[in-house]
Amino acid sequence: MTLGKAGAKLSEVKELLMKEYEFKAEYEKLKPRYDVISQIIEARTSQNITQEELVLRVGTQKSNISRLESGTYNPHWTNTWTELLTRWSMEKNPQYKVIVSDRARQMLAGHVSFLAQKSPTAARKVKNDLMDAIRSLHQMPERCPFLNAEFIPLNKYHKMFVEKWYLILCQIKDQTVYVDYIVDCRQDYGWLVR
Repeated sequence: MTLGKAGAKLSEVKELLMKEYEFKAEYEKLKPRYDVISQIIEARTSQNITQEELVLRVGTQKSNISRLESGTYNPHWTNTWTELLTRWSMEKNPQYKVIVSDRARQMLAGHVSFLAQKSPTAARKVKNDLMDAIRSLHQMPERCPFLNAEFIPLNKYHKMFVEKWYLILCQIKDQTVYVDYIVDCRQDYGWLVR
């Protein structure tokens, strides 16, 4: 098959292009983004919600929704997807199972107990915010961008910032989200990249 052949199927063209390393690498890098966009479009259309109605629910402009759904708009991932999910309140059964590692649980407990020494109220708020963020991973965890850092394999961990200071690192495998780290970014975490 050649790309110039009239009547070539999209699946055939994709199969041919996937054999090229550069194309495949870029495709894999962008796949989570387009998967999330597809899920948003599917959820909107399955609930018979127009773009205009979504604009009212999310509180943005129609042009932003149109560009988002067409893939030509690259908003700041975490804020936009969280905002969409929160304001839209898509109440569906969780699509992903979330597993929090023992290490992440210990890190969460350590952050909260340290903060509780200074302010129990602030510690309770941080704990609740982190738990809400972790629970939100049941729905569309792909909204979280990949962590791109030196010494960490490309596209291994997704990242989610919570309350400016905390970073949740997770992996997505099949229909399961594995929360591996809950990092307080005010501390030195050089060990994370060793």
